[in-house]
This record gives sequence, C-alpha cells and structure tokens, in this order.
Amino acid sequence: SSKEVWQKVLYALCIPMLAFVLVETGTRGTAVGLAVGVGVMSAYIGLFGSQFKQYRKYALGGLLMLVMAVTGFVVARDSAFVQDQPNLARIANISIEDLEIRGIIWGMAWEGVQERPILGYGQSNFNYVFNENYDPRLYAQEQWFDRAHNIFMDWLIAGGFLGLIAYLSIFVACLYYIFWRPLRDEKDRSFTVIERGILIGLLAGYFTHNLVVFDNIVSYIFFAAILGLIHSQVSTPIKSIATKKVDEPAITQVALPILLATFAAVVYFVHMPGMGAAGDLIKAYGTLRPTVEQGVQRPPAGPEAMLEQFQVAVDRDSFAYQEITEQVSQQAMGLIRSPQVGEETKQAFAAYSEEQLTDLVAKKPGDARIHVFIASYYRTINQLDKAAEQMAIARELSPNKQTIIIQQGFIALSQGQNEAANTFFETAFELDERNPEAREYYAASLLYLNQVEAATALLDTEATKTRFANSDFLLGAANQAGANELLIELFLHRLEIEPQNAQNWATLAYLFYDQADNDRAIELLEEAQTVIPSFASTATCIADNIRGGLAPETGC
Repeated sequence: SSKEVWQKVLYALCIPMLAFVLVETGTRGTAVGLAVGVGVMSAYIGLFGSQFKQYRKYALGGLLMLVMAVTGFVVARDSAFVQDQPNLARIANISIEDLEIRGIIWGMAWEGVQERPILGYGQSNFNYVFNENYDPRLYAQEQWFDRAHNIFMDWLIAGGFLGLIAYLSIFVACLYYIFWRPLRDEKDRSFTVIERGILIGLLAGYFTHNLVVFDNIVSYIFFAAILGLIHSQVSTPIKSIATKKVDEPAITQVALPILLATFAAVVYFVHMPGMGAAGDLIKAYGTLRPTVEQGVQRPPAGPEAMLEQFQVAVDRDSFAYQEITEQVSQQAMGLIRSPQVGEETKQAFAAYSEEQLTDLVAKKPGDARIHVFIASYYRTINQLDKAAEQMAIARELSPNKQTIIIQQGFIALSQGQNEAANTFFETAFELDERNPEAREYYAASLLYLNQVEAATALLDTEATKTRFANSDFLLGAANQAGANELLIELFLHRLEIEPQNAQNWATLAYLFYDQADNDRAIELLEEAQTVIPSFASTATCIADNIRGGLAPETGC
C-alpha cells in the first residue's frame, strides 16, 4: 500500500470513475465479476486477517456493504430511477433466463469440441463451429458469433482439452502460491494477508467475468500484469542465470541494436501495412467528395480514382484484406446500378471485385459468411445463377441457419422459381415456427402459389397480424393472388395502427369497392374525412366517383 497521500487520493478517485465506466458499458458479466471479486477479497481478509485488525474491520464492513448494496439494487430494480437508465437497467435485469442464449451457444460449441476434443480448432476459429452446428433457436440473435462467450468453451474450441487444462493450470498455480502455500507454511512472506486477499479477489472476479464474456487485449494485459506480479514474488531465481554477469558493452552495442531493429521490423512489416491500408480506404472514399486546393474547389476525382486507391490498399496485403474486399464489393454494387457511371468503369469495378472475392474464398475456405456476402453481391448485380451457387455453398457450411435459407428463397423468387422459393421458406419456417420473419416469407410464398387459405392460416397472433399488415412484400403477394379478404383484414388492422395514414383509408375503400361493397367503401371515405381533414377533398372525390359509377381514382 502506498504511503503517499496524493497516491491514496488518486486511487480513491479511480474507484467512482471506474464504477461509472462499468455502468456506462452495461456489461453484466463484468458487473457480476466485480461483485464476486469484492466479496471474495473481503471474505478472505475477514477470515485470515487477524493480525490486521483495522483492515479486517474494513473488509467485514465492505462485505456487509456489498450485501446491502446488492440487496438494495435487487429490491429497487423495477424503480423508475433504475429502469429509466438503459445501462443500469441492463445490469439490474440480470436473470437466469439471460443464460438461455448463452446455453444454446455453449451447446453448439460442445458439438464442435466432440469433433476435435484434443487440440481443438485453433485460435479465432469458433465461427466455423458456430456455422456448422447453428441452432435455429438463435434466429433473433447475432448471426455471426466468433466467440463462445465462456472461457471453458473458448479454450476447448481453441486448444481442446489440452489447451483448457493448460489455461486452468495458470489459475491453479496462482492459487497454490497465494492461498494454499501460506496455509501450509506460516513462514511464507511472499505476500501479506491483505495482498493475498486482493489478488484472490482479482482472480475470482476475472474468472467469473470470463464465464459469460470473453477476453480482449486490455483484459489480457491486466491478467498478464497480475501474473507477473505474483511470479516476481514467489519465483526462485535460476542461480546460473542470476549469477551470470553481462558486460555493459554487450548490452548497449549488441542486444540493444538487435532489439531496436526487431522492433522496427515488426512495426514496418506488421503494423504499417494495416495503417497504410486504413489511410488508403479513407482516400478512396475521399475521391467521391469535392476537394479544395489553394482556395479553389475541384470536382470529385470519381470512381476511377476510388478503384485505384482500393487496389493500393489491397496490394499492401494487410490483415484488413477481408474488410477491404467487402468495401470494394459494396461500392461495386452501388456503382453498377448508377446511371451516372460509365460502362467501362462498371466493368472494371465488377471484374476487380470478383477477383478479390475469389481470392478471399481461397484464403478463408469454409467460411459461410464469406459465401453469403458473395451471393449477396451476385444477387445485387443480377447474376442470379452465381448467387444461387454461392448461397448453396453457404447452406452446406451452415445447414440450419434460417437467414441463409431465406436468402435462397429470395434468389429463387428472382429467378421465377416460385415453388422452389416456397420450399426454401417453408424449411426456414419449420426449423423454428416462432421465427416471425420466416413465417412472413413463408406466407408470402404460399400466396405466390395462390394458396390463400394456407397463408391465412399462418395468422396466429395479433403480433403476426401486425407484421403481415406492415409487410409490403406480403401485401404485394396477396394482391397478386387476388386475396381481397386477407387484404381487407390486414388493412383494417393497419388502420388501427396508423389511422392518420390517408393511403390506408384509400386502399381499404378501393378493396371494398373491388368486392362490390360500395356502401362500405363510401362509409370509410366519409369517416376518413373526419379523421384526416387534409384528406377530405380527395376522399369526397373518390366517394362521388363510386356513387356515380366511375373508376374511384378518376380526376382525384
């Protein structure tokens, strides 16, 4: 502990600042980890800190305050003060049900572990396991998880059981030196009871945090710092190394230059390409904006200059290659549809995009996400056969992901293959019938096949009716199928939701007119005049036309 007053004040000020940052992040796993860490630290010092009576009182008092704070927070969790603050409410609303999604992901991870139990898949490869074993119950969640959100599963995937055992052995070794050895040897003075309590609390909080969250570079730095501190106090110097003397000239004239050269090489070959590529991307997008040189505004350099900058970024061969390729392709999608861009430029962008996408697949084989992106690219530029081929590959890599199957359905619709589209949408729907998106598209595909009764049967709840009523895609399919009764039901519901929308009144009146129910159509239009005064003249015109036997829209 510091003896300097200013340092104590600084440490004291850090506590509320870091607590504020934690609340602002809304990271529930970290909040629970903090509570566990403080509780473990306080309990340890309270149990074993008999020789530090003052600190023992502080620890027991802190433990009591922690229990009171957690209890009070739970009691007040439904109060306006807590619920009106999104980040605080996120922490307050922690429940066992929140682990349902995590549990599904862990189950998927376990399926992958059983395939490679010894050495795992290597670092940063959970996405392959996630895609292959995708559980349809995740339809409403993030579609491309790259971590298992659990330290056990993350290490089982990355390194198998050998990797997990190696990782857990770090904690076992730490606990041996700061907990078990002091119990066995009262003469152990590596750490005081206060220091041991703090270190055990830090490790307990960190470990708890990692049960539902995952490490990042910052948490790794702090963890390494704690390990370094423990090692510095408990390690036994190797005599042959500790007693070996190194001449100062050897350090300054040999070791230092080598280290500096190595550092410069790492910066140049590892960091600089990425930094340069980031600058190239900024320059690429800058070509679409006018520039000012010596007080004179010049027009944008244009798409040709943008493509050149993209090519420079790609040629750097940096770690950001996938991001650059996706940016190139996204720009190509927009430019190919633009009438202001010349045909030669469009072809150049399309050719370069396809070349880079092909290279990306070669560099990252078996990644469903890449094939989905490529399929979306081909669909945008209207190369539907290639789009279908790429989406089929993605489906092979992730057979149960509804978003992929739904995209297959849309591609089939674009190809005029309505029955095939219906099969895709039905498959996506049956994987989990709670999926509102799949239900909507399946209903629309039934309407495209004129199966109105089957589509109407999918209207099971008010929430579904609201979704169907707000879906232009489904309404268009219903209109094409001539499903007037379904359309009337949906537009009546739409009126309940948006009574101020004049188009809803006009469309519904026309549907009743189309059903030869002129009286109901006129009644609606008269009601619309009261609800939306600005629509009164148009509504009167349409009503008069219906009364006079004219087409409703004549002269209106």
